[in-house]
Amino acid sequence: MEVDEDRSDFEKEEEEFHDEDDSLSEVLRDRFRLSAISIAEAEGQLAKDLEIFAQHAGRKLVKMEDVIVSGNLFFYNFQFQPHGHGPITMEEV
Repeated sequence: MEVDEDRSDFEKEEEEFHDEDDSLSEVLRDRFRLSAISIAEAEGQLAKDLEIFAQHAGRKLVKMEDVIVSGNLFFYNFQFQPHGHGPITMEEV
């Protein structure tokens, strides 16, 4: 406790600020990681959907129209998905 008595109020406040800053940095780092994982999962789902669109049309190659339809499905899921329900996938369409 003698150390605390020797420190000024400014030093104490600065230490508290750095502690809060470190915890904020950890939260932001965790959010960034979750966002990166979410993006990677969305890319994987997009690839699956595009493959299904092409197969449904009897093709082995993906065309621009497959990308457009998949994008429309993505935005539908993003904007209109009811709470408690999973996203609509190509298997359900």
